[in-house]
Amino acid sequence: MPKRVIDVGRDTNNNIVYLCESDSHKGEYVVLSHRWSDKTKSVATTRANKQDRINAGIEIGSLTRAFQDAITVARKLHVRYLWIDSLCIVQNDEHDMRDEFCVMEQIYSSAYFTIAATSSECQRYGFLTRSANKDLELSVTGCEQTNFLCGCATTADFSKDVANTELNQRGWVYQERALSSRIIHFAATRTYWESECEVKCDSGSPGNILSRSNFPYERSGISTHGTTTVEENRAKVVFEEPFARYSQLGLSEPRDKSNAILGIEYRLAMFYWTSSVYGVFQTHFGRSLLWKRAKDKMVRITFHNQVVPTWLWMAYENPIDYVRVSPDFTEYRSKFNFDYKNIDDSKGNRCLLEVCLQK
Repeated sequence: MPKRVIDVGRDTNNNIVYLCESDSHKGEYVVLSHRWSDKTKSVATTRANKQDRINAGIEIGSLTRAFQDAITVARKLHVRYLWIDSLCIVQNDEHDMRDEFCVMEQIYSSAYFTIAATSSECQRYGFLTRSANKDLELSVTGCEQTNFLCGCATTADFSKDVANTELNQRGWVYQERALSSRIIHFAATRTYWESECEVKCDSGSPGNILSRSNFPYERSGISTHGTTTVEENRAKVVFEEPFARYSQLGLSEPRDKSNAILGIEYRLAMFYWTSSVYGVFQTHFGRSLLWKRAKDKMVRITFHNQVVPTWLWMAYENPIDYVRVSPDFTEYRSKFNFDYKNIDDSKGNRCLLEVCLQK
């Protein structure tokens, strides 16, 4: 299990849940994917309240409606432990946040399932409460009867209800959805079940797209163990589509640019059997640098404790794209090492590129 989880207990009538240190525990847990709000920040775990939340617990009524509904779902499905980022990561502890960012791939991929608060109204009303369907006014001509019954069949639209919603235009959520093996999407009017193979809807009709069509490295047959069913050249550039897509999404804090994609980057690095930093893969160094701005003038991100080189796309807020090269393109490598070094001086961390010069 993750470092910390919320113990929702087995008593559905208990209005207290507990923050639980779970490093040595094994068991099933679920995670919540949601969009942050001002209320989310106000109920976050900090160094000041962490121990009290472990000892005395957290009143469910003090949490956001989305968090309350997530607790209800976990209890109804008999899963005792729940992971919510703002509650399980100490938000004013830089070391704790960095440690947890580095294991996001494990947290989401190992979860029993992910609860996605997809409805745009979930912060105000929660995602388990749905507004009544609006009346539909019909104009009928050529009919002498005054009393009749009309039936209207609706088709589930996964793109509209889930993929194109506000939640899924967020940078952090892109990673959360990509890494989760099973997701329950609580949309505005329907509930969808998304697995690695398919999408199902609570109305009985299937979604109109396959579940992983937005994540090219999954669609291409790439696993976390470095095997692939695609040709070698396709595998070389498989990182381009998810990185370009991610760069188009929103982040409340631009300096989270490298953190919010760290889990996907880690999974891709496992596929390539290499190391990576800031979107650059050791074995594909040249191809990693073939990016360009998509449209607007580049806006540099101001980082607090990181130094991201200006020649890397993660140093900027803007959307990017990659230069398309011929399938016959061959990347010739020199002997070099690209690494992230923690230099003990006043200048802090640096990215270091070591190249062996040859005659």
